[in-house]
Amino acid sequence: TVCNAVSATTTLVVNSSPLPLSLIEFSGKKESGNILLQWVTENEIQSNLFYVERSSNGITFYPIGLVNAKGINGSRNTYSFPDVNPFAGINYYRLKMLDVDGKYAYSNTVILMTNLAAIVNNVSPNPFTEKINVTVHLNKATSIYLTLLDLAGRIIFTKYVTGQQGSNLIEWKGMQMLGEGIYYLKIHTPEAHTVQKILKIR
Repeated sequence: TVCNAVSATTTLVVNSSPLPLSLIEFSGKKESGNILLQWVTENEIQSNLFYVERSSNGITFYPIGLVNAKGINGSRNTYSFPDVNPFAGINYYRLKMLDVDGKYAYSNTVILMTNLAAIVNNVSPNPFTEKINVTVHLNKATSIYLTLLDLAGRIIFTKYVTGQQGSNLIEWKGMQMLGEGIYYLKIHTPEAHTVQKILKIR
């Protein structure tokens, strides 16, 4: 399990208007086949709701539940939310925190893995110029879909491969006409999803 959490008190800012809420920690862990998300806050002045959002690729998030804010100022408030139906593979989570006046801010992103049917061992070269080599290890033979997206989430290229059990080396050519910059490479199987940031250079 991999997770990221803020290491110190954070004042959240949206449109240059700081929220009174201070997020002390946001983290998660696997528990009985589910994922349990936990967070701690302070200074809940005018706090209203927490939307729990999840993503399979780290780019597009969707709400999966909401938790009412306790609105208790002067002490730390502890919350938890179970995701009883996480994706197989990598799950990205964040909180959307709303005030009663409509202002909102996002937390840091927590990354958690469930049992993987596919493991991406390597993406190279990174930075790349003309081609990308992707190594994917499969526990069983299945289809592999690769999607290259720009920073706005627009699909640039797609590729389909029939993967075999074990290690699969996928060579993706024809990248020389791409403009320089950062792209997202999404690797998808019927049972697992992952996304990696890659850099195109001349």
